[in-house]
Amino acid sequence: MGLVLTEFAHAQTTWVGDTSQDWNVAANWSSDPADPTGNFLINTATAGVFPIYSADGFFTPVDIFIGNVAGATGRLDQTGGNLATGAPNWLRMGEGGGATGTFNLSGGTFTGRVHMARVSGIVGTANINVSNGATLNSPMEVVANDGQNGTATAQGTLNVTGAVAVPF
Repeated sequence: MGLVLTEFAHAQTTWVGDTSQDWNVAANWSSDPADPTGNFLINTATAGVFPIYSADGFFTPVDIFIGNVAGATGRLDQTGGNLATGAPNWLRMGEGGGATGTFNLSGGTFTGRVHMARVSGIVGTANINVSNGATLNSPMEVVANDGQNGTATAQGTLNVTGAVAVPF
């Protein structure tokens, strides 16, 4: 008997920031008026537009992608609450071919696996800044060269100041 692998497709919801910067407002996601589901895509770092997660969320993402479109710059700030990706899913950052993803964790706890800066030969930049007693409870995967193209041009940076980073 052969092994059959099935890839699961997930709905995708894109951050648009139509109403505010509040992660918990459905109108800020492309799924509006429905609640966002599936993978959450964030490809803006524009002041006053990028999402802010400040309290336990009403929506649970499958994966969170920050900066996953070629040349895009995405940003997510977490100032409180408990944010998590569903197991065994990911926070993926800077994977869009020259894209940059930034996650600023200055309050609360993030729990989930983190993949920074590279997937299948596509390079980018990823930054995680943890501060003010926040907790990053995550195994980290910073990939600069996966053998796909023989170069090491991706960048993944983790800055921890007055906080806790707990790899598991």
